[in-house]
Amino acid sequence: MADSKISELTALTTPASDDVLAIVDTSAGVTKKITISNLSTSSEVVDDTSPQLGGDLASNGNDILFADNDKAKFGTGNDLEIYHDGSNSYIDEVGTGDLYIKANNEVRIQGQDGVNLFYGQQDGSTALYYDGTSRIQTTPTGGNINGSLTADGLTVDDITIDGSTISDSGDLTLDIGGDIILDAGGNEIKLKDSGTQVGFISMASEHLTLKSEISNKDMIFKGNDGGSEVTALTLDMSNAGRANFNNDIGINDNRGVRFGNDDDSVIFNDNSHFYIKNGTLNQDIIFQGNDDGSSITALTLDMSAAGHATFNNQITATNGNFGSSVNTQGVLNLSNGGAEQIEFFTGASSGVSQIQAFNRNDSSYDNLEIIALDFKVKISGTEKFNIASNGTTTITTSDNTAQLTLTSTDTDANSGPRLDFIRNPGEAGADADFLSAILHRGYNDATELTTFAEMNVQIVDASNGSEDGRFYINTMVAGTAATSRMELTPTETVFNEGSANLDFRVESNGATHMLFVDGGNNGVFVNTDNSAGNLDGASFGVQGGVTFLQTGNSDNLTLLTTDADANSGPNLRMYRNSSSPADADTIGVVEFEGRNDNSQDVIYSQMRTVVNDVSDGTEDGQIDIKIMNGGSLNMVASFKGPETVINDASIDHDFRVESNGNTHMLFVDGGNDKVGIGTSSPSSNLHIVSGGSTGTLNSDADELVVQGTRGGLSILSNNGEPNTIAFGDVSDADVGKLIYDHGSNTMTFSTNTSEKFRILSGGQISTGGEDNPDPGSGGLCLQQGAIDSAIMTFKSSDVNHGMTGKAETDTYAAFQKFNVGEGGLGITGFSESGSPGLNLAGFITSATTSEAVGSEAAVMVNTALRNGTTIQDFGADDNLFAVRMNSDTRFIVKGDGELFSDGTATVGTYDAYDDAQLVRAFDLNHMQGVINSKFDKFVQYNKDDLQKAKLIGTDNEGNVTSMVNITGMQRLHNGAIWQQYEKTERLANAMYELAKAAVGEKKANEILEQNEIKLLN
Repeated sequence: MADSKISELTALTTPASDDVLAIVDTSAGVTKKITISNLSTSSEVVDDTSPQLGGDLASNGNDILFADNDKAKFGTGNDLEIYHDGSNSYIDEVGTGDLYIKANNEVRIQGQDGVNLFYGQQDGSTALYYDGTSRIQTTPTGGNINGSLTADGLTVDDITIDGSTISDSGDLTLDIGGDIILDAGGNEIKLKDSGTQVGFISMASEHLTLKSEISNKDMIFKGNDGGSEVTALTLDMSNAGRANFNNDIGINDNRGVRFGNDDDSVIFNDNSHFYIKNGTLNQDIIFQGNDDGSSITALTLDMSAAGHATFNNQITATNGNFGSSVNTQGVLNLSNGGAEQIEFFTGASSGVSQIQAFNRNDSSYDNLEIIALDFKVKISGTEKFNIASNGTTTITTSDNTAQLTLTSTDTDANSGPRLDFIRNPGEAGADADFLSAILHRGYNDATELTTFAEMNVQIVDASNGSEDGRFYINTMVAGTAATSRMELTPTETVFNEGSANLDFRVESNGATHMLFVDGGNNGVFVNTDNSAGNLDGASFGVQGGVTFLQTGNSDNLTLLTTDADANSGPNLRMYRNSSSPADADTIGVVEFEGRNDNSQDVIYSQMRTVVNDVSDGTEDGQIDIKIMNGGSLNMVASFKGPETVINDASIDHDFRVESNGNTHMLFVDGGNDKVGIGTSSPSSNLHIVSGGSTGTLNSDADELVVQGTRGGLSILSNNGEPNTIAFGDVSDADVGKLIYDHGSNTMTFSTNTSEKFRILSGGQISTGGEDNPDPGSGGLCLQQGAIDSAIMTFKSSDVNHGMTGKAETDTYAAFQKFNVGEGGLGITGFSESGSPGLNLAGFITSATTSEAVGSEAAVMVNTALRNGTTIQDFGADDNLFAVRMNSDTRFIVKGDGELFSDGTATVGTYDAYDDAQLVRAFDLNHMQGVINSKFDKFVQYNKDDLQKAKLIGTDNEGNVTSMVNITGMQRLHNGAIWQQYEKTERLANAMYELAKAAVGEKKANEILEQNEIKLLN
């Protein structure tokens, strides 16, 4: 029966119980059987308490049934259980880990009727259902509740109520760490008692209205005064909202009580005076009262007549009534009925008019005299004010009170009071004219009248339409008069125009040197006089914080230098002059702050400098950059003494470097811990992309991926220097290595810390660290050192020869050192059937037919003997070629071409045959035509006899082939010769006996001797 493949065999659909399944035991080298009856029962599976699967278990459309409380368990420690206890079903994570339910798209938990109980969407919302209706949903910003929420307690960041009622049977406490904000879209916040609205707060039209809703119910404001409850204010709603204050009403200075729909009148105090003011045009101020039940107007101030006062009756002072009388020297005398009088009169002296305030008790008086063209004011006889006829005015005081006070009662928006300085009224002015001067003069210790300070005004340009003026202040400084302190010109305001050693200082409420110009050291300082020397050498210095406000988009701060050399500039220095510096000190922070949509200040980015090591000689610094992301200020870059770190906080923060044509030339995926070059979605630890598609990655080789339309990786070095790729582990940094040496243009491969493979510049390949291989270009040199096992093997999964004592069962060929100490090549082939274990074949395009010592053939075996460093021919008796069976030599070719075969062969014995007849039978069947003999008809053998004697070949089917047993034929020929020799001897003996009988023994012996015949016997 010919061999068949398993796929070609007919399927056994209904096996009988006595059918046999053959199994080959390869380890024992025997074939065993199993009957179908041994396999048909299921009792073995039931009885096996630890059955195991050799592969996946497919249900093939059937169910896997578990009884109540029988569990499907998963995990090495049986951590996950799925079972039914007769009443309920369970998915139970009984281990120490968590229970994950995952899906590529959606996760649903449904009732038996298919109605959702829970729904979750990957990267989307989740929802909880009641009776098929979604009640609680998550959103990108929080969550929604569809319906009412009842809870014993609720702690949330933000509350959204979809409804109109929050109710509780007890007290409700709002304990908020920040503000409580009531935002009513309907503009009203209503206050109720048991369902009855008692009041509300309205924000209609952006006005705030507080209203009591119950008829005639007051609004009462109460407080605690030293532990006692007081009713501070009651608004009586039964009396049109009349306000009843429990105590005084306090109104601050310059704040008044206003009357009228248009604030027509106001009463106030400005900390100096008390005012009753009516601001309506020509509207009088009227004082009325009740005189014994009658309403009277006591005083009217007529504002249309400059405040003319009309009294309803006499004017009464504390001590009496004012009246009027005519003095003998005057015109009018006003008296309070006591000693004080005001008299208007003309004096006895000619040309003198006087107004005199007179006290009769002490005869003191104050005069106002008008004498000729002079105007004088005297007090107690002493002149205090004098206007001479030429206009010179002198005001004299005997104390430090003000000599001149200008007061204006004008109530409009124009300036007043005013003091005008006019030069040459009606005359044309000229450039450089001085218009006015105010001199502050006194006497020095030498009684010299000295101008200590002056203010001057000068015309710079008197041209009509382009007039310019100049105002300046000068003081006496160190004996130098008119030292410029401040000048206001048409183009600038200048302090210290003369460049004197004068400081400029502006004092604020809490700082003596809020702005300070150090005239001697040419420095400008804010909030400091630099007396501590911290800002020495600085042209500008600030102590405390600085804010530069810009309402537009222009630059807030510009540092400009016109320096043209190669040194740095402009420069910005942040200096912390600490007297006790320490490690981890923060020495500078730059923050970029703005507002969010909730009107809160937010730091959107920050740069911070920290001192990591203040030790002299080993100082280390650090600059951190933080960015606001998702509501958190996260560190994105840190520049430290020994390193520069991006994303030192290890957050989900990407790092991207954009080139001219690629938005992700370098990209670090912070969320997935991957680095990409040329890609925005790296799929490995380092993913380099220049084109093409990613495809499917090998999970064991995805740390570095190089992707391109024609992907490639270059490792470059200097001329003559090596490139190295090292493979290491925790025990050895370079246990494996790939090196290309540009000096020798050699590539080497190392494993287990030593070189195993080498490719030379000429293309030669060597192994085992061989650095001087002897093959030519493209050749292969295998160096295994002192290793005696095979140097090369060939394997195939199709092969399973079972000769594992010689090689692994799938090895079909091996090259090996033949002698462990002396060398030689052993080539071994393995076959698991009768096919050749080793097939040596030569195929040529043209054949050679010569038979000479130099002839060639399709397959040749060439041998030689060492001669020093070269070779020589073997001797005639030296073995050239041998054929062995296992370890026994069966065939030898000698140096002179002689062939030796193992003579112990037992195949083919011919004692039962007539050898010559058998030889002729071979000639007749295989070589007919070589000789013709009339005796051929007497040959008693045929090809069957030749086949039986194993002189000719037989195929697997028992048919005769054209193959010939050469060594058998040799033995057959030798036997035929000996048989013929024996027959000749027997014939000679017969002839000798015949001769003796015919001629006698003597004559017969002579005939033998004459023919040189000797009988064996």
